[in-house]
Amino acid sequence: MISMQPEVCYQSVIIKINVTIDNFGSNPAHELPIGGIIQSSRTISNEKWRGQLLFWLDEEAGAGAEGMTTKIGVFEPCNPAQLNFENQTQTFIQKDENDVTISGWTAAYVTGDTNEFNDKVLPIKTSTSIVEAADGGNAEIQLIKGSMSNGQIITLKPRQGKSLLLKAGGNIDIASDLTIADNEVAMLQMFWDANHSVKFTGGCSGASGAKAVAYVEDDDGATTTAQKGKIQSILVTHGGEGYTTEPTVTMEGGTGTIPSTALTAVIEDGSVIEVKTTNDNPVGSGWEQTGRFILLKTQSSGTTDTTIDYVWTGRHKFHADPAGTHPDYNDATEAHTVEFGNSGTDRIMFIGEITGKGDASITNPDGGANIPIPGSDPSLNIKSALVMNTYDIYGLDKLVFSQSQSTQTPAPEADWNYIEADTGTDENQSPLLHGMNYNVPSGKIHKFKINQTDLFTMSQLGFSFFTNMLGPSDSGVSIWRSNDDMLFNVGDTNFLRFEIDGDEKVKIIQGRTEFNDAIYLTSDNEQSAYIDFKKELAADVLRGVDLNPEGTADYDDLEGNHGRLFMDDNNDDHLSFYRKSGSTVTLKDLEGGGGVEANENITWSGDHVWGVYDETAPFPDDQQIFNSTVKFHKDGEDDNFDDDTHAGVVIGMDGNDKCKFNGFIMGETEFEIKNPDGSGSTHYDLSSTEHAINVHSSLVMNTYSIWGLDQLIFSKQPGTDDPVVEDDWWNIEVEDETYTNYGQGEGNLNYNVPNGEFHCFNVKGKSQVQIGGMQGESNIYMNGGGGYNSTRLQGLTGTYGGLRIMLTGGSNNLFDVFINSEWNYSLRVQQAGIKLNSGGYIEYTSRYNGSQKTGGGGTTIYPDKWIKIVAYNSVMYLPAYS
Repeated sequence: MISMQPEVCYQSVIIKINVTIDNFGSNPAHELPIGGIIQSSRTISNEKWRGQLLFWLDEEAGAGAEGMTTKIGVFEPCNPAQLNFENQTQTFIQKDENDVTISGWTAAYVTGDTNEFNDKVLPIKTSTSIVEAADGGNAEIQLIKGSMSNGQIITLKPRQGKSLLLKAGGNIDIASDLTIADNEVAMLQMFWDANHSVKFTGGCSGASGAKAVAYVEDDDGATTTAQKGKIQSILVTHGGEGYTTEPTVTMEGGTGTIPSTALTAVIEDGSVIEVKTTNDNPVGSGWEQTGRFILLKTQSSGTTDTTIDYVWTGRHKFHADPAGTHPDYNDATEAHTVEFGNSGTDRIMFIGEITGKGDASITNPDGGANIPIPGSDPSLNIKSALVMNTYDIYGLDKLVFSQSQSTQTPAPEADWNYIEADTGTDENQSPLLHGMNYNVPSGKIHKFKINQTDLFTMSQLGFSFFTNMLGPSDSGVSIWRSNDDMLFNVGDTNFLRFEIDGDEKVKIIQGRTEFNDAIYLTSDNEQSAYIDFKKELAADVLRGVDLNPEGTADYDDLEGNHGRLFMDDNNDDHLSFYRKSGSTVTLKDLEGGGGVEANENITWSGDHVWGVYDETAPFPDDQQIFNSTVKFHKDGEDDNFDDDTHAGVVIGMDGNDKCKFNGFIMGETEFEIKNPDGSGSTHYDLSSTEHAINVHSSLVMNTYSIWGLDQLIFSKQPGTDDPVVEDDWWNIEVEDETYTNYGQGEGNLNYNVPNGEFHCFNVKGKSQVQIGGMQGESNIYMNGGGGYNSTRLQGLTGTYGGLRIMLTGGSNNLFDVFINSEWNYSLRVQQAGIKLNSGGYIEYTSRYNGSQKTGGGGTTIYPDKWIKIVAYNSVMYLPAYS
């Protein structure tokens, strides 16, 4: 029985310090002993870090100034108030057991590239250790330091209720961090197994046989290449013989470097007994590590025997970054972390729930960026096909298909039942989603059920609804293809119905097809649109016998409110119509398949299209209407066409109907019109290029315009007096014997505006002449140089009447009278007076001079104003008295 007393080991720190001692070498009391305590100068949360020296790892005496030694040691934090060591510049003092500073000893923490620091160190005090952090928490260990030899075995266990995290990157040979639970034990064994052979050459002729291996380990807390892979010591495995002088010692195997004089052999009695390194310090760099702990992680029951059937209880984790390749993974560059089973015939049972990792991400099925999955929805990442062996998948939420390249290993076969996203199978082309593939073998069907009852099926023959038959059924509802034809079927007592927005438009039942909307035939893509009629016997059409091979009616005889249109084989293939009114059935001949009976009075309702414009017709566009096959004409019984009962065609029911004419409205050519002079003695015939519409109606334009008018010619015939023209209307008409408002007799053309309005004659949008004003006034306004309405002609009212000419634009306005010349006026009226042409004029002037006078009544009078008359060279003044 082997028994080892476990000891508690705390997570510690490796630090490198420059120690200064007063009276160096003469006062041993000033040395820092094992178990001694140092205190940092840094204050963290009002406390200073303290550490107890467990052991020194390295020493470089005299490396610094005189009295200074550089040392590397393992310190266990021992200040419960501050256990965290900061990798920052600081100094240290030494404390005794009474917390008194020991004078004469100081140290400085070494920082920079040569820093030796690791705060995840486990000091080995015994082969069995219980590990925890100094603060009583979970420990993290990267380096194991202490007395170690090749083959040494240690066991580590975290304290109850705690965990131990073994960190990669130190001298524990693990690829990634590993957590040890409190019910687990980590067993580690030290191995010096790197291939670093030592070669001995020289040392006297005939000397041979010396063998040795090198122990390589990184410097404690190494951070630079120069600190990594150093040779710590040389183990001589065979001393050899015949060595009288020191042989040359070099390295074989490995990839590191070492100075040529770094290794020195020690000879005793012709054999090599030891190989020293320079100053007994690590030498060289870049060599593979030889001193490493190999881990066997197990439960407290010990190592695992693969031949025993274990029942694993508790919590277990299998995780590590696998390395290498696996022949079963074509797209992987790594082996499995965990394997269950040895072959496809092994049986593995999972009794509990299989749960994936939360907060994961999945590849977007459309090939886009990854989609995160919340922690509440864990996922399994499966890189394998699932062979269900006819078993089910229950509780499925949804199936989401990838849009990546479809697999061809193996390619789906035609006789498989499968569903896949159709993205193509050519690996040389990018996947392109075409849709979904749903496949069943030949002769099988796709079934869609409700309550285990077939609702809809698809087969090679087509679609079936509400039927369990394979393919079309005479009694079921089916859609199928026959050769290149598409067939629809319902049962004998059922019907096919087509609806739009819930309204029935077409219904097909046994014996007839019902249309509940207008039938509109249109010609598209140069294809003609028409309805073909099969010739039928009128008696058969009446009974519907022709629809039943047995010769008996397969639905009721013609009912009231219905009619039947057919081509009558008994009546020269005329298009005929059966109608039933009450118990009376009438047969109407529609005249050979086109038009309406001559004596038929029809009221057209709904929408109708008459005629089709023919782009290939040999006649011009404006004659299309005359070549139309649709014409409405009837001779009226009264030449006057005074009322709608004698109209040839009536369009619209009342004045509220809206009739739309999209094309030209044209009349007849070579039409005879009456002489507008009203004599009735002469008629005019229009030419073959002029069209006339004979209108017997007033036009109510509803404020719309008449465009492109050539001329307005008024008739002298007596006009309408229903209604009588009122004074406040705007109207133009020819006076007749019934219109004597102005007493001018018939034949005059009257222009009327309401009282206060004007007749305006504009040029370029501006009024040039206005006629009008208030009732009883005759005013003509004309624009001139004086501005808007600068000239006014007004007829005066009164006993004698008269004409007033007013120039209102300014003082320089002129009124000229021209006779026989448009350039030389004969008479000019201006504000100063009246001028006569050829130098003669009459004007109103001031007093000529004081000597001119006239008398009257014996009193001398000197007038202030005179009338001056000039004729050629003679001047005469007439006095003007106030």
